[in-house]
Amino acid sequence: MGYARMRRIVTMAIVLLTLGPAAGAGAATPAAAPRGAAAATDIVDVPISFRVVNRNRTAIPCLGAPDNRSYAVRGTLVAPRAVLEDGAPAVTLYLHGLGYSGSLFFRFDGAPGYDYAYEQARAGHASVVVDRLGNPAQGDLPNGNATCIPAQADMADQMVRALRAGRYETTAPRPSFSRVVLAGHSLGGFITQITQYSFRSADAIAVIGYTDIPSPRALTTFLTAGADCLLAPRRANGGSGAPGYAAFGRTAGDFAAGHFHDIDPAVAAIVLARRNLDSCGDLLSALQSLVVDHVGTRLGITSPVLVISGADDALFTPPTNRLQAATAFPLAHDVSLVELPDTGHAVTLGRTHEAFLAAMDRWLRAHGA
Repeated sequence: MGYARMRRIVTMAIVLLTLGPAAGAGAATPAAAPRGAAAATDIVDVPISFRVVNRNRTAIPCLGAPDNRSYAVRGTLVAPRAVLEDGAPAVTLYLHGLGYSGSLFFRFDGAPGYDYAYEQARAGHASVVVDRLGNPAQGDLPNGNATCIPAQADMADQMVRALRAGRYETTAPRPSFSRVVLAGHSLGGFITQITQYSFRSADAIAVIGYTDIPSPRALTTFLTAGADCLLAPRRANGGSGAPGYAAFGRTAGDFAAGHFHDIDPAVAAIVLARRNLDSCGDLLSALQSLVVDHVGTRLGITSPVLVISGADDALFTPPTNRLQAATAFPLAHDVSLVELPDTGHAVTLGRTHEAFLAAMDRWLRAHGA
């Protein structure tokens, strides 16, 4: 596919996703109207657990990792009950980025209306939000150096396939999902890309707040975190957890500068208090993963792709998002780009979180999820 054709596809996607499905048909239709809003009593919100192997079957090497042991990856399943009882349900699996747990980023409970996955359930979508292995919220990895980014992609593939086969543990109805979308924020978006060109197991992918061209601030933060991993690694959970961890952003100010833009001060305070350290295995495997990624996305991703980010993202600054959409997925027949005005890196946590929710809702509905 030529560059000019790709640019036309991306431009069309911007228009469609900006105007919504009812463009040209009078007043804009509310995002959830085609499915109908689910009442709170009709929403299932339960724990979910996957049994995965911390292994690396990708083409990207990991030095000294992973440990090839079996672990439980836990999170939540939130969906309209009717979707889970559907004969051919669809679901989206969400992967968080650095500094966050899945619950902090995609299920924020510190202010009304910010729980992204719950609000998507109200709009008619099924979501699975997990804490990736190595996140302190999991607490299972014995050493932060025992995993790496390619292993995270391998485990994401295992979870996608488990959702298709109904091989997971939950207290809700346990369907075998016929359609699975993989979505990741920041490093989770990086992992999403690697998963898809390595295994091609998802029906579509959403890359949120990530491009293959990090900003100087992102590079500096990565280098600092990597140096801390090598010279002054920390223990997770305030010193009581596993060794081999470092902060992506040494201070609260560093983290805020990279992630926040137009955010409620009360929300920002909660996020800064709850942000966590990251496994050194992930932090130290970024460079070799990025080198391969520039080739892998171009040769291995054929599924629909959404590139969605904030216009004021300090870690992956525009126009790198436009370049990513226009050039990184030449074999994908459907590439959509959404750039959210007045939005920073933490797209679910700023004052424009509803705009992100609505854009994702439209794209998910357009792609059968």
